[in-house]
Amino acid sequence: MLNSLDLPGRPEDTRVVVAMSGGVDSSVVAALMKKQGYDV
Repeated sequence: MLNSLDLPGRPEDTRVVVAMSGGVDSSVVAALMKKQGYDV
């Protein structure tokens, strides 16, 4: 099973790191991934 990022496993079981630049784009990506269930 692949999630929306083509990573193996369920979002709840996937830890990701988002590099925060201080801009809106990285903040939105982090919030969207958290909402999808990722461990951000």
